Amino acid sequence: MSEVIKAAKKLYYNKLIINSNNKAKSIWNIVKTVTKKSNDDGPPLNIDGKTFKDYQSIANTSNTYFTNAIDDMSVNNSVTMSATLNYLYQVFTRPFPHIKLTPVSTREISEIIKSLKWKSGYDAIPTKFKK
Repeated sequence: MSEVIKAAKKLYYNKLIINSNNKAKSIWNIVKTVTKKSNDDGPPLNIDGKTFKDYQSIANTSNTYFTNAIDDMSVNNSVTMSATLNYLYQVFTRPFPHIKLTPVSTREISEIIKSLKWKSGYDAIPTKFKK
């Protein structure tokens, strides 16, 4: 009986993919359904008794924490800091150079995408999917 159910599910999912306008989205929806994954935000983040549930609050809280982490370390406290952290603190006290971005057109982006070779890169994602 389970073979019949498997075959029916396979036919059903194949039909969904074939009739779909956005095949990638349909495939991912099927994967989520089969693996019972949902789009929930995951567990909330608790910091100092405050609970953060949405992505924006979590991102802002994490950004504030990591931005202030180095400021909270005292330069005079280098005895208790590990040698690696002390070295990194000394190296990165200088400001980073500013990144200057130049505007590009959609045409330039299209030409770059068209010029990509059909092999997959380091991420092993075929260029066909990226295009």
